[in-house]
Amino acid sequence: MTVATTTSVGVLSSRERALIQAVRSRVPLALRRRVESLLDGDHDSVHVGRSLDFNDLRAYAPGDDVKDVDWKATARRGELLIRRHVAQRQATLMVGMCGTPTMRGWSDMDVTKAHLAAVVTAIMAQIAVDHGDRVAMVCTGPDGTSSWRPTVRLPQVERMLHEIIEFETASGSQDPHVVETVLATATNAMRRPGLLLLIRDDDDITSAQANALSRAAVRHDVIVVTLTDMLATDRRLAGRAIMAADGGRSVMEEVLGDRRLREAAASAQIDLARRSDAMLDDLGIAHARVQTVAEAPEALAMALSRRGRR
Repeated sequence: MTVATTTSVGVLSSRERALIQAVRSRVPLALRRRVESLLDGDHDSVHVGRSLDFNDLRAYAPGDDVKDVDWKATARRGELLIRRHVAQRQATLMVGMCGTPTMRGWSDMDVTKAHLAAVVTAIMAQIAVDHGDRVAMVCTGPDGTSSWRPTVRLPQVERMLHEIIEFETASGSQDPHVVETVLATATNAMRRPGLLLLIRDDDDITSAQANALSRAAVRHDVIVVTLTDMLATDRRLAGRAIMAADGGRSVMEEVLGDRRLREAAASAQIDLARRSDAMLDDLGIAHARVQTVAEAPEALAMALSRRGRR
């Protein structure tokens, strides 16, 4: 599997790129917090400068540019008043990829979780780069944690996607605290407020993970994307040979062969999803569950919209 060298979304089909266009025009990567960067971009800054977004009025001081005088407000107040605008600045999208052994598995009949993670990253990265934002990544694997510095260059983003796709053949990280490790590394690497996208497998959120997410959300906008499994009751699994993530025989073969076990397993999967979503809701963190490539753009759009309303 390869990624085209001309675009960061080479892992996507033309139809999926069209979906990205629709999402990008409707939901930009607006941050709830003002950024501190000094580089031009699309986000409100803590710094006051020139832009099209009006901020407030203040009294004229010697040295102010007369072009900034608000003559109507001056006439009403009887004193010179200056219009101030919010400067527009760059932000950073940090992708935190939890490379566990189960990322080698399949989220649907025709897509692995590693590939789906690359698709999610490509969608968010393309939107970020189009808005002048930087993209960075923290990724865990069998050899430890690796990180990519923030960039606006598509070839660099493309290399990040290659690293994610390589999880299809890698054994993954055996660290039981992989989520906490990714969050801590990503948060430490982001010196200024930004958007942190955590891509994780479908599993319970532990108290340690909840604490790590809560700490990250204090300074950054956080979105959690969970790559879901197929329900045990999915008819497409009937008669299929199921392998475990380590390459051995999976207990799911026995489960799929028994109707009551299939239904119990599917019920357990649904309960797991509800617990995880409820935990993220309690933490005030926007989240999305993605199983197929086709549903990824809309799921991300909804997560971005929910985050903007919190």
